Amino acid sequence: MTDNEESMTGTDMREYVERAHTAVTESDDLSLRNTELRLVQPFLEALGWDVRLPEVEADVNVPDRDPVDYALRVDDRPAVFVDVVPCEDSLREADIDRLEVGMTAGGVDWGILTNGRSFVFLARNGDDVERLECRLDRFPSHEDAVSMYTKAAVESRRPAADRRIAAERIAKRREAVAETLTETLVAAADGAATDEIAAIVDGFVDDLLVALGPDDAAVNDGGAARPSKATAGNSADSTDGDPAATGRKDASPGDDGPTGSSPGDGRSASSATTEGGEYVVRVFDGRTSVGAVGTEDPVGAMANAIELLLDRYALDSRLTLPWRPDASDEKGRAVLARTPVHPNGTEMRSHRRLSNGYCLLATLDASSAKAVVRELAGQSGLRVMFQGDW
Repeated sequence: MTDNEESMTGTDMREYVERAHTAVTESDDLSLRNTELRLVQPFLEALGWDVRLPEVEADVNVPDRDPVDYALRVDDRPAVFVDVVPCEDSLREADIDRLEVGMTAGGVDWGILTNGRSFVFLARNGDDVERLECRLDRFPSHEDAVSMYTKAAVESRRPAADRRIAAERIAKRREAVAETLTETLVAAADGAATDEIAAIVDGFVDDLLVALGPDDAAVNDGGAARPSKATAGNSADSTDGDPAATGRKDASPGDDGPTGSSPGDGRSASSATTEGGEYVVRVFDGRTSVGAVGTEDPVGAMANAIELLLDRYALDSRLTLPWRPDASDEKGRAVLARTPVHPNGTEMRSHRRLSNGYCLLATLDASSAKAVVRELAGQSGLRVMFQGDW
């Protein structure tokens, strides 16, 4: 990595801020062109982009709007759009909307709008566009967010962006892709097991799209990768926080053993308290991904998945509490209950309290947690996929 490709450090930011303040106070004319020359291009250089090379392109044409002022390119494709407003003007909501339109039309996930004094950093997250509004003098307080627009950071994200583009293109032709694959395999099998092959191919295409697609922000974004959502319409800082991952630490195990299709089978619950892993649950309504949750432990992922089913799909209206996977077992231990008590009257010694007050058994191993999530999702007419360390 060359010096020009290193991330923008706090020292770099402070030096740039000092130079920019000097340019603002000592310049008699900060028209659009002078704003670009004295404030914006030096900012791009501070981020590691060489404005003299083709990696920075000016006046980029995109459909449905005027040209974008700059495109920062990686592998000869635009990765960040930059729009500039004269220094003497304020940033308006309409300017932000125009940049969002350009990002969508150009297939770009990252954008910057600036007048040299204030900045709006945009990042697409699925169907949403998150934003961070930041004054020039507040740059050092937002080092992590601003550094996501350095050349080095953008280059490191290119493989993920390529996967997302591939997923979007395949998804648009999903039925034709599945049909072609099925026809090829059925022909190779001389017509045997046609229905089984079609079902397997259908699942394979779904799994492929999930594997190629972007991670859900709730899974493992960690808060540093994207600017946080803020209210637009002013040039002051609107937020100092970033979205955090939804992980929760597991409760301490008690005497309740692991639960699966055969409660009380005595399997070890050690995996229920494993930390430092990644346990992800993705939820699908038919072929459409409708959510994803994840934590460092299987019980946490199970709890978050059940919260999603309760919040979005009224799971509680389909359950009789206390609930257990094998409802025919009168003496089975409860997995989900209104109070931390099993049907036989014994205490649920280790449990997790959900947001609606329900008590969730917290001593399940990974296999049992998967069985619980799969069954509860099925009761909501959904299916799930497990990724990570399951």
